[in-house]
Amino acid sequence: MSGPGSGSDGPAEGVFAINPEEKIWTLARQLVTGQHTISQLNDSANLLAEANPGDPAVMQHLSQLRRSNDDWFYGALPTLLAAMQVSIEARETFGPGFTRVKDPIDAAVWNHKLGLWRERLSGRIKHDGGYG
Repeated sequence: MSGPGSGSDGPAEGVFAINPEEKIWTLARQLVTGQHTISQLNDSANLLAEANPGDPAVMQHLSQLRRSNDDWFYGALPTLLAAMQVSIEARETFGPGFTRVKDPIDAAVWNHKLGLWRERLSGRIKHDGGYG
């Protein structure tokens, strides 16, 4: 996918390009690695908190870990899932293999999908009480 999260510097003007199978495998590896990392950090933090209850340095570390968890669950994870969703849609629309959409309007629609899915999958509660 050209666009954010694709390993490029941004969308090529008027082009959408993707190899959906390759992209999904790459994203799946990132997803599993990221979740393993978060789980290991949480396990270590729990052991540290049990061994040093009430220690201010430990409490500060746990606070930083909570921010890292939020970054993962509300930032990185929705971005990975959004990219997977776009990859699935591209595969279902264009079939297997590399695809390049050169029509500027169609490419803009495809490039915009990543941001829309990321927002929709973020699970954040809006200030007005709604989700998104």
